[in-house]
Amino acid sequence: MKKGIFFVVLTLFLTALSSYAYEIVYPKTVNSATYANASFFIGSVKKNEVLKINGQRVKTASNGAFAHYVKLKDGKNYFQISSEKLRGRFVRDYYITKKVVQPTPKEDLGIIEETEKVYTVVNENSILRSSPADYGMNRISLLPKDTYLLTDGRAGIFYRVKLSPNRYGWIKQSDVVYDEYADETSGGYFKNCSTYNTEEEVVYTAVFSKNLPYEVKTTAAKVVLNVFNVENRQDGVYSATFDKPEFITYSSEMKDGALTLKIKNKDKYIRDNKLRGINIVIDAGHGGNEVGAIGCLGTKEKDVNLRVAKSLKNAMKSLGANIEMTRTGDNTVGLYDRVKFAKENDALIFVSIHFNAIPDGSDPMKSRGTSVYYYNPEAKDLAQAVQNGIVRCTGTKDNGIKTASFAVIRPTEYVGILIECAYMINPEDSVLYTNSKFIEELAEGISEGIQQYISNTGDVYTEIRPIEQKKRKFLWFTLKDKNNL
Repeated sequence: MKKGIFFVVLTLFLTALSSYAYEIVYPKTVNSATYANASFFIGSVKKNEVLKINGQRVKTASNGAFAHYVKLKDGKNYFQISSEKLRGRFVRDYYITKKVVQPTPKEDLGIIEETEKVYTVVNENSILRSSPADYGMNRISLLPKDTYLLTDGRAGIFYRVKLSPNRYGWIKQSDVVYDEYADETSGGYFKNCSTYNTEEEVVYTAVFSKNLPYEVKTTAAKVVLNVFNVENRQDGVYSATFDKPEFITYSSEMKDGALTLKIKNKDKYIRDNKLRGINIVIDAGHGGNEVGAIGCLGTKEKDVNLRVAKSLKNAMKSLGANIEMTRTGDNTVGLYDRVKFAKENDALIFVSIHFNAIPDGSDPMKSRGTSVYYYNPEAKDLAQAVQNGIVRCTGTKDNGIKTASFAVIRPTEYVGILIECAYMINPEDSVLYTNSKFIEELAEGISEGIQQYISNTGDVYTEIRPIEQKKRKFLWFTLKDKNNL
């Protein structure tokens, strides 16, 4: 009998413990390490729980979510996490070790001048950059295999490519091989060109004696093609300029010396400034074994992305758009598979849905709100229109539009943007993205922005009229100690 009573009491105690104990989502283990000067704890508490970290009460959102920023000293840092309620106090110890960064010799990135040499590209779609850095907004073009390059210097892992008397590019040394049998010059010759016009596109082909480095860039009114190291052209540059349609996508390819540039006039797809018949690909970021960021409540970014994507699909289909999704379930889709999917479906607009995260060292309480990213200038107006729409419909903090070299929005075959709808690890934002109403408002804002873009292509900044932004109130509570209740 006494044994039975003991087990009943033990069961009730363990039930109470599980009912009232907090959940720590990050750090993932009680012992962790970082090189950052600070870190943070994120997680959730039950209703009426008092949470303290090293004796300091933690501010908690209305849904129980919390984020707490902590500074670190070199070596092991001790943190006691305690939770209090009328029925007891529960304590857990955490240790975060701040690793000391060992000084390493700085890499000499100075330019080393060399005699001119001819190299050949050995990897398909090798990146020609404007600076010797393997990241960022410094891409000039993608070069095909067997492109001939003239180099005259190096810096770090890059060779300096001579494009014209006053223009240089950079290519990774691993993307090229020295051509010991090449002529003294890497230059080629322009042979001929042709233009084929239809109502929907201009197809321009220029033929050269070999594959040469080139670029396609746009201005407000023009599309400009430059081919470099062309010996029978002034300064070694062959240029062609085309009128730029108001709504443009384009593609280019160099193969066996023949460069083909296709400029699509997507205005022809738009009827009466409506979305009907327009192809739109919606990309729910991450998925499958790519979880993405983890929120304060343990919510996985991949799941929230998909909820938003499905809601947006419903909103856009009701307007007559042709909608395709890169994923409709919890499956893994590679970055370049997403790009390939968009191209195969002849997407005019590509929208990638994400929620933001921050690295160790940042304060999650200071990181919240919405931002929209674009890479190509043709997507800037779409990014601004969607940013405006989201902020109006949801009331999130406006972090503005930004440029970034994300793989899914780099292609010029479609107008692509990537949306960071809110921050997964910010408690205030977690109140939003766990609310179905907010998901619907997000979809409404994105849809509204796309409609605005279609109806005012090229005039987003002046045509969008500001309207009253929805305002949200966030409830915070910090409970008193049980001794003061």
